[in-house]
Amino acid sequence: MSYFSRIGSTGAITKTPRRILNRMLSEIGKSEELRILELGAGRGEITGELYNRLNGKFREFKAIEINPDFSSELKNKYPGIDVVTDNAVHVTTSLTHKMDVIISSIPFSFFGKR
Repeated sequence: MSYFSRIGSTGAITKTPRRILNRMLSEIGKSEELRILELGAGRGEITGELYNRLNGKFREFKAIEINPDFSSELKNKYPGIDVVTDNAVHVTTSLTHKMDVIISSIPFSFFGKR
């Protein structure tokens, strides 16, 4: 229920099409040395696909999610991923080095032009 009550920060009401997920994942290597940052991880649709594709092996995987319910789900489902419950605007406060891959699922269409 929190999904729709916070639609302004949740952003999506349908799943990402499989062809989009496949295309996105095809652009990302399979190295165990990858440092991955995901902004707006939501319920983990992309997170899970990438986690499974890498067999849970990566150098670092950090997921930023503003919704505390979704963050809690991510922490329970994907051990080894550093899930930060915060606004992605503050991402620089939780990064100490450069990342190899940055994925954003932030619902930019919900924001006004500024």
